[in-house]
Amino acid sequence: MRVPLLNTAQRFCPQITVMIALLLSACGGGDDAGSGGGSPPPASAVLQSISVTPDPFTTGVGITRRLTATGTFSDGSKALLGTNATWSSLTPSIATVSGGLVTGVSLGAASVSVSSSGVSKTVSLNVTSNAWAPAGTMLKQLSVFPMTLLTNGKVLSSGGDALAGDAEIYDPVQESWAGAGAPIVRVGHNSTLLASGKVLVAGGQNHTQNVASSTTYDPTSNSWSTPSAPMLSGRSGHTATLLPDNSVLVAGGATFPLAAVPSEERYNPTTDSWSAVALMGIPRLWHTATLLSNGKVLIVGGLALPSTTLASSEIYDPVANSWSPAASLAVARNNHTATLLSDGRVLVVGGQATSGNPNAPLSSAELYDPATNTWSPAGTLASARWGHAAIVLPSGKVLVMGGSAATLNGALASAELYDPATNTWSAAASMSTPRATPAAVRLQSGVVFVCGGGTPGQPTTCDYYW
Repeated sequence: MRVPLLNTAQRFCPQITVMIALLLSACGGGDDAGSGGGSPPPASAVLQSISVTPDPFTTGVGITRRLTATGTFSDGSKALLGTNATWSSLTPSIATVSGGLVTGVSLGAASVSVSSSGVSKTVSLNVTSNAWAPAGTMLKQLSVFPMTLLTNGKVLSSGGDALAGDAEIYDPVQESWAGAGAPIVRVGHNSTLLASGKVLVAGGQNHTQNVASSTTYDPTSNSWSTPSAPMLSGRSGHTATLLPDNSVLVAGGATFPLAAVPSEERYNPTTDSWSAVALMGIPRLWHTATLLSNGKVLIVGGLALPSTTLASSEIYDPVANSWSPAASLAVARNNHTATLLSDGRVLVVGGQATSGNPNAPLSSAELYDPATNTWSPAGTLASARWGHAAIVLPSGKVLVMGGSAATLNGALASAELYDPATNTWSAAASMSTPRATPAAVRLQSGVVFVCGGGTPGQPTTCDYYW
């Protein structure tokens, strides 16, 4: 993923205009949203009808989503019914309901009923698979931002606006966004969940320069704090990896203006400080970093400035604080994804073969085996793409979604599934909105949650996939 340098007079827009563009890059129980006992109507008003949202409504097997009942009263007022409503399932073998929370049991069509004060409403729904569904709207139009799944099941988005900044929290139970303390004024940064449950946000770019500052978010107090010392080097297009000792390795990236960062560093949450570590063999940006099951970090591909796309890989040993070469990719690539599979192998997908404009998106995929230090082919995507997102599903398959087929103006809505058992790809349902450089996480329920991305433009809508 990458974004251009920013003009102070314009709002950030994720569209690559020049070759030197920088990368700045379960739901559970609860009452109806905003309800408790519902909003009481005037004493003289009589409930006349009930409406239920969202409509249409879908969910998946084992997945819980919320229906909200709103009453219309004789004086024309409307109010959430909350706990004043009684819910029941007419097809419990397909879906159950409790307090407006619907859980899929098996695939098929289902109906639930809600009643209050002698008025009732029946709602039809579907329990589906390989499906996308709307999942709320962000508070602000943002670009090139990370999302982090918190230990409480909520999702933090940080930054995404180089002028005014932003930070938001998504609640999967309510399917809604709220502000998350002080705004983060940066794009193209990283966010890393620490063992403490706090989130480290590091690097990126504001509207004039790369930033060396880092900050941590505490979900318990919904507050931000700044570490005692900044990073040793401001950078964007870098990676940040949580290591087994709970420190964070920051590797690669570029400075402002475009120049490779010739240093790697490590954040120690115990001392709240940064320190230099051994250097990578080749300075790079727009690469990937994957924590292997042996505790080491695999760095793959990327761009060596000014314009060389890399096939090389390197491995960082945090115990020895040393780097060693790993086997090279068959195809050089940058702006790809790297996903750790359940068997310890790493799936690398798509990316760009060049750094120019127009770009050269890739449809190839490769598998890295740490046991043998070898790469092997992993099939071919139906659509070449870069700047996409990739998430491992509970089934072990990998969902690849969005990205771009050319510049960010070529944003894709398509999604594809990789099956490690057969080493093959198949089509998944397409997103409702094309998204280049989307942000995605897997919720505690197993549902994939995706937001943002250029279309061109920055959609505020989010989607679920199951």
